[in-house]
Amino acid sequence: MLLCGLIGGISYVSTIDYYQQINYQVNKRLGGLNSSKIALASLNLAEYAQLFHSGDLEASSTLITKAAQSIDHSDFLAICSNTGHIAYEMISETLSTPVLHIADCTALRILANNQTKVGFIGTRFTMKETYLTDRIRAHGIQVLVPQSQQDLSDVQTVIEEKLSLNIFDQESKQVMLTVIQKLIQEGAEGIVLGCTEIPLLIKPGDVPNIPLYDSASIHIAAAVDVQLGCKKVTDFYPSGSCSC
Repeated sequence: MLLCGLIGGISYVSTIDYYQQINYQVNKRLGGLNSSKIALASLNLAEYAQLFHSGDLEASSTLITKAAQSIDHSDFLAICSNTGHIAYEMISETLSTPVLHIADCTALRILANNQTKVGFIGTRFTMKETYLTDRIRAHGIQVLVPQSQQDLSDVQTVIEEKLSLNIFDQESKQVMLTVIQKLIQEGAEGIVLGCTEIPLLIKPGDVPNIPLYDSASIHIAAAVDVQLGCKKVTDFYPSGSCSC
């Protein structure tokens, strides 16, 4: 069994889910008393958020990269956050340890479902910037994101003021479902839940007949496959890509 290095704390809510689900899936597949071998580096969300919201993305990436360095003895790394993948290139350039990219894992699941056009919702930053959506597009998939400033703001407010604090209420769910329906009306065949806390609020039954791609769960399942030797991190790279 390989040692899985998790970079968490962005937020602690999703990090708990990663730790619990990876252990659960390893035990389910191996049985007995088996559990996952995990090295965890957890950030203080307040420190990260202060740098991130000030617009200092290099400092934000450096903070995550330093966390990665502290568990560089791992066989591979996984960042327990979609937004945190802003540090993917810096980590890849700094360390030799391969990083399992959440967008690669999600893209392969979309393609396995024979879909090539999806909607994407996440933090305001990941919806406006393209470092995640372009990674999905690198697999030959068209990605739609909300265009309304109000929609971007509403989704960000729910994530930051509710989900990141482990608050899941009906009002927040309705905000998310309204934005999702707009993307479906624009032609999205499926919806990528591109923030690791969103799947804790929005469930498949909330959007009938439209696949929801829970990026966190997909990432977790892929990490277990890599840890147990069923796949390599490189198996998830876009065709013709080396690492980033």
